[in-house]
Amino acid sequence: MARLVKPLTATQVQNAKPKDKPYKLFDGGGLFLHVTPSGGKHWKMKFRQANGKESLLSFGAFPEVSLEQARRKRDEARTQKAAGKDPGEVRRQEKAERESMSKNSFGALAAKWMELAESKVSPKTMRQYRGVMDRNLLPSLGHMHIRDIRSADILAPMKELEKEDKTATSR
Repeated sequence: MARLVKPLTATQVQNAKPKDKPYKLFDGGGLFLHVTPSGGKHWKMKFRQANGKESLLSFGAFPEVSLEQARRKRDEARTQKAAGKDPGEVRRQEKAERESMSKNSFGALAAKWMELAESKVSPKTMRQYRGVMDRNLLPSLGHMHIRDIRSADILAPMKELEKEDKTATSR
């Protein structure tokens, strides 16, 4: 039978002091605060995978992750578990998606293109390319994944560039 655990209070978490050995302060539902001898306080959750093996999820360090945030993350993980998903695997997939997004962002691909173009164009042309990228394209498109960019997203910065070009030539 599961043991009833009295939920932690914010004061208990704040006042947790390091000891000679690491120790845990339990909040219930698998959530606990791991306190290290060096004074680190880390939120973790213990759960069982579908195959019966125990696993740990880390939610971050206190005070960056508050008690309330850790509880929300625990509840999210428990909801995933109840839906038949492994919370650890869900987090790994989300991380892989984030990394994939940054590798295939407009900014990352523009940097690769600039690298390739550098050997094929003059330094003056390269400076112009960099200027256009830095001023007009990267601020609005740099963070976007290439598959999410629509023609309207590119049109706005290009119109701004066209306006700049017209004012420069009219001088």
